[in-house]
Amino acid sequence: MQLLFLLGGAWMAAEMLVDLNRNPSWLIRRALPAGVAALGLILTIAAVLPDGTKNAIEQKVIARSLANKESQDATVDREMIAGRAREWVRRVSILHPRTAWVYGLWVVGTCGLLVATGEKKNRSLAIGQSMVLGATILELGTLFHSWCTFSDPANLRPPEPSIDRVGALAGENRVLQGGPGSDFTNTFAVPNLLASHFIYSVEAYESIHYHSIFSALLALPADERLSLAGVGIAVQKSDNPPAEGTESWPVVEQVSGYNIRRNPVATPLLVTGTSPQPDSPTTLFSAVQAATPVAVDSRTMNRIQFTAPGKTGWLRMAMNWHPGWQWRSSGGSWQSFAQGPDAAAYLDLQKADGPSIEARFFPRPSWVIWLSISAAAGCLGFLIWRGISGLSARSVTTL
Repeated sequence: MQLLFLLGGAWMAAEMLVDLNRNPSWLIRRALPAGVAALGLILTIAAVLPDGTKNAIEQKVIARSLANKESQDATVDREMIAGRAREWVRRVSILHPRTAWVYGLWVVGTCGLLVATGEKKNRSLAIGQSMVLGATILELGTLFHSWCTFSDPANLRPPEPSIDRVGALAGENRVLQGGPGSDFTNTFAVPNLLASHFIYSVEAYESIHYHSIFSALLALPADERLSLAGVGIAVQKSDNPPAEGTESWPVVEQVSGYNIRRNPVATPLLVTGTSPQPDSPTTLFSAVQAATPVAVDSRTMNRIQFTAPGKTGWLRMAMNWHPGWQWRSSGGSWQSFAQGPDAAAYLDLQKADGPSIEARFFPRPSWVIWLSISAAAGCLGFLIWRGISGLSARSVTTL
């Protein structure tokens, strides 16, 4: 949604750029470059400040951030807030790689704006618009890399010790939040924040398919439903009662005012069984508990690799089934997972060509992706061609 919002803003900016070319604004042509230059001066000064001054500013920002957060919630994670404030201060420097990159794009875009709205209306317009377009595309790419990432969680900044600890306790399992007395304001961490740290939550954003394991097993007892959904730990505020189905789970740790309960019978992400594949919710729990766990060799946000113990029986992957989930073995052709009675993804190991199996999630077929890219490239080329043709026609008319 953020990317779509910015794309809409980029379209509006393109319309404003065309209007500026027709009616150049003295304020925009003078105030915008002055603002960009002033920002560059501030970033340069911040980069050459003495270390003592930098440390003093950093401590003041941290103290102010903690005071603001603690006035809203007494159980705030001080280390997390301090880490964010510290990273923010360090980014206010022209020597910070990300700051230098983004500021450089601002400079390129501003120069393009000045060229496009200058007195020379012929080739300068195309050159200036190309500079603005290039800077905009690179900025959107920077946003995409920052927020729509399948990267390793170690690359995400700043680190948050309490969330990292929850992730270490959860392992390959999911995290349950909420329960009696819980709402958005006192939840440990919203699901998209956990997802950015590669931590899966039940009923969260691990799949765009809303028919989840958790919702498909409403008829089962709460503890069995949580186990089949892959919930390994539950996180609730210390002064709130435990969530339904977690009452008997032992409290293994406390983090930032929250109790962490561990599920003693958590279902692994991957299990395999030789008995008949369960075909009803009533036989699921016993069949999955009797199945053999399968270790994960590697895992990213949309890809899982593992080694099957044999070529007989069935394998259950505790992920919400979706047509976008596919698997292949030993580099063979991609095949679709089967949907189980619990809305999880299953595969028949007899169809595997070898023990090495790779699963991937792509919500759209590859031909749709390539068709969209080709259409976007074609539209962009057409707009550039029309712009250059229009400039050439106006030049001939002027002559």
